[in-house]
Amino acid sequence: MKVSVEKIDKALLIAIPVMLQQLIQSLVSLIDNFMVSGLGDVSMSGVNVAGQVLFVFMIFVNTICMSDRSCQGGDIPLLVEEGTVA
Repeated sequence: MKVSVEKIDKALLIAIPVMLQQLIQSLVSLIDNFMVSGLGDVSMSGVNVAGQVLFVFMIFVNTICMSDRSCQGGDIPLLVEEGTVA
């Protein structure tokens, strides 16, 4: 299967903001842990549980957004040539 540069550019236009958002979220979680680390184990546990809940929520929201685009005929199969099956 041949992949054109235009399709890779389209895929990167979607992928780069998602990757940056995930990186920023991870850094915020790390900074939260550093700020709360001096307050004790119970506080650290609370921050970690809240971070896990937020992570699950973000996965849920991203899944809904991506499935909505693919169900409406969006450009999700960017790297698949027309007439082929992924």
